[in-house]
Amino acid sequence: MADREKEYEKIGLLERLIRLEEEIRAQRELMEAKFEAVDRRFEAMARRFTMLTWLISSLFAALALLITVFKFVG
Repeated sequence: MADREKEYEKIGLLERLIRLEEEIRAQRELMEAKFEAVDRRFEAMARRFTMLTWLISSLFAALALLITVFKFVG
C-alpha cells in the first residue's frame, strides 16, 4: 500500500513538473513576442528620429540659404 502511494505521489510530481515546464515554455514564448514588439517599436522610433533630424537639418540649411540670399539682395 505504501509503495502504491509513493508511486502515485511520484506520478503526481511528474505531472506537476510537466505542467511547470509547459508554463515556463509558454512564458518564454510570451517574453520573446514582447521583446520582438519592443524591438520593432525602438526601430520605428529610430527611423522617426532619423527623419526628424534630416528634416530639421534641411530646414536650417534652407533658412541659412534664405538669409544669405536676402543679405546679398537687400
